Amino acid sequence: MMMYVTNAFTMILSMSIVSTFIGVIILLIRKVFVKRIPSMLLYVLWMVMMFRLISPFSIANPLNVFNLVITDVEHNVITMTYTEELSRIEFPRIETYGHGHITDTTRLVSSHGLVSKENMMMTASFLWALGVLIVFFYNVIQYIKMGKRIGTATILKPNPIHGLKGLVKVRKQIKVYTSDKIDTPFVLGLLHPRIYIPVAYTNHSLTYVLIHELVHIKRWDFRIKPLAYMICMLHWFNPIVWLAIHYMNQDIEMACDEKVIHLLGQEHRQEYAHSLIDCVVGKKMKIPCWQSSYNANNLTLRVKHIIGFREKKCYEKILLWMCIMCIGLTLSTNPLILKHTESIIPIDLFKVHWHKDNGDSKYIQAKQLVTTAKPIYENPVTRDTIMQDYYIKSDKAHHGIDILAHPGEPIKVVDDGYVTFIGHDEHCHVVKIDHGDGYESWYGGYETLSVLEHETVSKGEIIGVIGNTGTGPHLHLAIVYNGEFVDPKDYLPSVLNKSR
Repeated sequence: MMMYVTNAFTMILSMSIVSTFIGVIILLIRKVFVKRIPSMLLYVLWMVMMFRLISPFSIANPLNVFNLVITDVEHNVITMTYTEELSRIEFPRIETYGHGHITDTTRLVSSHGLVSKENMMMTASFLWALGVLIVFFYNVIQYIKMGKRIGTATILKPNPIHGLKGLVKVRKQIKVYTSDKIDTPFVLGLLHPRIYIPVAYTNHSLTYVLIHELVHIKRWDFRIKPLAYMICMLHWFNPIVWLAIHYMNQDIEMACDEKVIHLLGQEHRQEYAHSLIDCVVGKKMKIPCWQSSYNANNLTLRVKHIIGFREKKCYEKILLWMCIMCIGLTLSTNPLILKHTESIIPIDLFKVHWHKDNGDSKYIQAKQLVTTAKPIYENPVTRDTIMQDYYIKSDKAHHGIDILAHPGEPIKVVDDGYVTFIGHDEHCHVVKIDHGDGYESWYGGYETLSVLEHETVSKGEIIGVIGNTGTGPHLHLAIVYNGEFVDPKDYLPSVLNKSR
């Protein structure tokens, strides 16, 4: 059970880290442009952040802003000389640390580090789950209290929204309830929304309030707000998420105010602002924050926004929407990491000078054959016995190899890369690492992990430990090239041999 909680927390933590950067960017945009662009556009950007907070999947985008943070794999310029007298090409060798046998001391230190990290993750996962339950049950209690308070509410007849539904273009049948136990209007009900209003409202103020609530219903704000708050529950440990929810609620309300003024006309701004003040002044009742449209803390900001609101011209709206769509597309995608490996094979046996120019391969004094070499990967575990081989020519295809391993043995990444996915896909629980040039390595059969999604890893780095499955302790390793499974043995040292 705890393993599932830890895996869930690992996924949530990974999404929260990425979304923190996105939230900071949106907050900066909002700080600079809140008075210059329609609030609806800021609302769209907050939806992008909400998407990243719950979606572990995203496509790679070379224009992503995180490409500025995660640097591309460095390309080395290699110059070689190949002459008639020389029968081989020599490249400068770079000694890699960590090859050879792993000593008992190294294994002990690595295992101790993994155990400590595992204990920390389990403790953090427990505290995260406890926090989620506390926040959840607190809001359930508040919801139950509010339900009891409005239990005596009566339906307002005749229904005052019949003449307003055409203005807002709402077709849904919506009932309006009135109660003397509430002091602020709100919408309640995810599937069948109902409008609740205090009994003391005058007909003049009631018209503005009902139009405001109908706009919320038209835009599904009464569903989006609770969903956003539930997402916030999962990320309760992240202050940027709470800040985002606060400002997102502000922008939802100001976007609704803008729509009401658009429907009624600029001449109604002052009267609408007065109705807003009437809804907030003297308010004492506490209702769940995802239902409240009237908050005294935001009153001054909203009134100033209403009084100063001016409709944008058509071309301004188009330009602003295009800019927001570009920003939203950039923030909703992952960075693209590129890695470059080339093998230069000379055809003619005379002097050749090879160089790179603006990313294009060129040659001087000879024709060359340039191919993309298969990478040579490091064995991810210490043993070299294959329990189950790679085969795809049958109904029960096996898209990787199962390498015999010891329970608790460290799993090392085969090459430098970027963790794109941790979780369960159609095959098994798997970690997917992108190595660039179309290559990915997939790892299954682990018990615990020491990496997060969207984290960069280095060749030979420990990413987890082997578990003990029903078929015995082993590592399932798959290699994907350009979206197709390939035989991992073609990329691993030749010491691997099939178990008899």
